[in-house]
Amino acid sequence: MEPQNLLQALHTAEKLKDTTRHCYTSGGRHESVAEHSWRIALMAYWLRDAFPEADMDKVIRMCLIHDLGECFTGDIPAFNKTAADEVKEETLLYNWVAALPAPFNTEMRALYEEMAALQTQEAKIYKALDKMEAVVSHNESDIATWEPQEYNLNLTYGVPQTRFAPYMQELREAIRQETLDKMARSCAEAPYEFRHAQPEECAAVLALIEQRIAWMDQNGLHGWNETDYTTYYPLAYYEGIRKDLLVLVDTRSGEVVSAGALFTQDARWPEPAPALYLHNFVSKVGAKGAGTQFLQCAERYARSLGKQALRLDSGANNPGLTAYYEGQGYRPCGTCTEGPYHGILREKKL
Repeated sequence: MEPQNLLQALHTAEKLKDTTRHCYTSGGRHESVAEHSWRIALMAYWLRDAFPEADMDKVIRMCLIHDLGECFTGDIPAFNKTAADEVKEETLLYNWVAALPAPFNTEMRALYEEMAALQTQEAKIYKALDKMEAVVSHNESDIATWEPQEYNLNLTYGVPQTRFAPYMQELREAIRQETLDKMARSCAEAPYEFRHAQPEECAAVLALIEQRIAWMDQNGLHGWNETDYTTYYPLAYYEGIRKDLLVLVDTRSGEVVSAGALFTQDARWPEPAPALYLHNFVSKVGAKGAGTQFLQCAERYARSLGKQALRLDSGANNPGLTAYYEGQGYRPCGTCTEGPYHGILREKKL
């Protein structure tokens, strides 16, 4: 490209440095479209080994040019962008591309058409990275900057675009876990941290269960023996549900003081609902207020996911626990029996 033509094109592209997206950086300022485009190009470069058969140089080119249309229209968040907005942006972009000198005018037009068709592996890679980088940016920003609809959106955004490759699905799941952890952390209050359990914390949760069962037996509130305990609470069980297991950690000591698994389904309930189901809820004996803190975090976490209720069960033979849950607003909805356990199904509307 001749120097003057190059300078003209660069001056147009420079607008993306000042064209902000609605997301914020970790430092607290609006990110620019140019920064978003740079990072998905960087992602493509670093994924060469994951897609050795793909033309990753082409993917990088797609990443670098994909948002140039926003030089003319600005950035419109995906949840606000209409079909008319897309047509306007494409028209202005194609008019500008057509005015570029050869061979870039035809090369870029061909790239845009390939990206829009989403039939080639390169186009699918670019599109998946475009979607995922947006969620990564939200995970890095202060959650106070999130729009209300983004709590659910950030858990699902880009999922359809990643289904074409196992690696992309794995990456999207890792990003989803970051999102869940961020939402969980935002629910906690000092000096506690509320988050998903780490692998090494499963044994600590199991120890809390063992401690609590021993305390209940000593106080005549539980009839389970050692065989029941090892049957219903093996370590392998907690390792298996770790992605659903949340813990409340005392940041002063690093100790897990309360824990519970939050599932989206529970077959014991006769009627489905947009709810989370709390299982294996336990708190450290003597850690005053830890259980209540965990329960309040779980409620806020459920709300952040758009759920309308939190459901759990409590032992039918424990009057103190019955009074506690009713005081917390958990109303009885039915009963359940599992082995020696007789429980009451409870629900709190959020």
